[in-house]
Parts: sequence; C-alpha cells; structure tokens
Amino acid sequence: KEGEMQIWVMTVDDGKMSPLATGGMHGPVSTHAFYSGLEWSPDGRMLVFAAHDVKDPEDPFLWKDWYRSEGFGNIRRRVHIWTVDVASAAVTRITTGDFHHGQPSWSPDGKQIAFMANRGGRDEEIVSSMNENYDVWVVAAGGGEPRKVTRNEGPDLHPVWSPHGRSIPS
Repeated sequence: KEGEMQIWVMTVDDGKMSPLATGGMHGPVSTHAFYSGLEWSPDGRMLVFAAHDVKDPEDPFLWKDWYRSEGFGNIRRRVHIWTVDVASAAVTRITTGDFHHGQPSWSPDGKQIAFMANRGGRDEEIVSSMNENYDVWVVAAGGGEPRKVTRNEGPDLHPVWSPHGRSIPS
C-alpha cells in the first residue's frame, strides 16, 4: 500500500488500517523468504521486524544475475532486525554488521530476540542459498552483541522460543 513495503496495523473490532509511521528510519520491510519477519512483543507494545537500512551501501553481490535468480530481487542492502514502539513509533536497529538477518522471534519475557543469520564473513555465503549454514542468534531486545546459539552445519531456521524461554528448538 502506498509504495514500498511498510508496516500497517489493523484494529480487530472495526478493521480500520493505519500505517505505523516508521518511514525514513529504515528502508523497505523485507519480504524475502529467509530475511523477513514481523512479530508482536509479548506485552503487545512493540513489534520486531526485518528491513533494509537505507544508510548501508548497496551490496554489489546482490546485483549479480544469479543472486537475483535465487530470489534476492528486492534486496539491495543488508537486512537488519529492528523494533518499533507502536505508541511512539520509536524505531531501534537491533543488529549490526555486514550480514543479512531475518526471522526474528521475541523471548516470552520480551527481553531477548532470536533471529537467524549466516554471519560467516564471506559474501557468497551470506547472500547465497548455495551455502545454507544459517545459525540462530540471540540478542538483547534493546540491541547489543548477538550470541550464537546453534553450532551445527546446515540451516537452522525459524527460531521459536519454548514457553518458559529457556530453549529454542532448531
């Protein structure tokens, strides 16, 4: 709606939709199969989502024809994890670094966010599905240094917290 992909909130009782005014603070919300996600915080006051950062330089690897053929057609910059306070529209970028991040998931207490990323350091691995060594990471909900929680080879995707918040099946 109204151009690039942004976040809208719909009230359940009347179906009224309104945009969450976060534009200009981040780039388009990502719709990529891996590097996307949107989820309410447990207390219902915040959202976590994956979006481009318009301040990041364009990624030259993502302009190559074979990357676009792998489904990266709408990704031109690194995708990061962000939070937004719904009442104030205050936006915070949670992840940093020259990596793509996606599939964010709040811990049950709202203090941490799990996400998946390939933070291996080689551009071909970071952006290509040819190397699916994605890991699950956890970061404080306010940002900080993420902690890697999976160590096996292969894809660890779609992190979901257990109800008590002490484990994340992968």
